Amino acid sequence: MIAVDILIALSITLILTVFFSLVLGRRGPWASFPLFFLVLFLLTWAGGAWVMPIGPTIGGAYWMPFFIVGLIFAILLIAAAPPPPALRTRPNTSMTDDQEIGAIVVVETFFWIMVIGLITIIALRYIF
Repeated sequence: MIAVDILIALSITLILTVFFSLVLGRRGPWASFPLFFLVLFLLTWAGGAWVMPIGPTIGGAYWMPFFIVGLIFAILLIAAAPPPPALRTRPNTSMTDDQEIGAIVVVETFFWIMVIGLITIIALRYIF
């Protein structure tokens, strides 16, 4: 069951990542394809594993919850992305180097807490 869930989540995540990254040219808050894929994969797998199963099955696992959760989170990640450079306006004040480093540390810390949290949520689903 877990192997089928992983394959379904991977397949759906790959399709959504390719669509949003290559077709629409958006990768969410990250400019990196692998980071967008990793976050979307973990969100799709965690959400799809916990949502009530509906729809047709593939190999005994329901694929529709994974698709719905993956699509919702992909849209949310794309909406959270900063605007393209052409549409950005320069703020009146610029950040100092220390403030930029602090902002980067906060974002990276949040990213890793989120990844660890999602892995924990996925593990709890298959343990209980």
